[in-house]
Amino acid sequence: MLLAQTKLLSTDWSFIIALIALLYTIREIKRNNNIIVKIKKCSSGYHLSVDENNTQGFWDFKVTIQNKGINLYCPKMSLSFGHEKGGTFNLPLKQDKQVNFSVDTFSKGMITTFHFKTYELDKGKLDFLNQLSDTRKQNACLCLYSQNYLAKEYLINNFADRLKQKWNKLSYKFSFSRKKGKNWEGEDIVKHYQLPTFQTLGDKIELFIQNCKEQSTGKNQKDE
Repeated sequence: MLLAQTKLLSTDWSFIIALIALLYTIREIKRNNNIIVKIKKCSSGYHLSVDENNTQGFWDFKVTIQNKGINLYCPKMSLSFGHEKGGTFNLPLKQDKQVNFSVDTFSKGMITTFHFKTYELDKGKLDFLNQLSDTRKQNACLCLYSQNYLAKEYLINNFADRLKQKWNKLSYKFSFSRKKGKNWEGEDIVKHYQLPTFQTLGDKIELFIQNCKEQSTGKNQKDE
């Protein structure tokens, strides 16, 4: 009886291991035959650097991607959105030199970063960005190209992003603080707690565009 139960248990585990191996194989076949490029990180912020923009401050927007599927060639990325009067605007991002690969092949596992920086945008490009007022209604997206052919689109403020944004708002509401004792001066040590939040393309690109508009307005006032 015990021997029969042991054989049955062994058979069950063999089936589970075989099933896991099959699912892994299917996943790898899918990756090796499809375009799968994931966004690893997106950010927007204000920077000061002795190596850039003559030590003047600037805003940037960055998106880092990783290839997990078939090889792409000469990758490029652009911001695309519709205009209320019709037509589509398309503004290319620049690729970071620090993480730019020496060959034109964007192979599986490789990572690269594209960016906007305010000091690299002339008045025409700033005016272009000012046309983007509602990322959702104007179907704003980041477009990834391979050999100048569209390979993938990343819709900005899609359904998943909107859920993340709602969660982020709730996380701030449910944040709280607790006293953790006193320091050497006798003052209370307060620790703040907050639920984890998500980063979204919509939040980062909208923050960057907002600061582009402020910069463009400031330039226009100086010119007047």
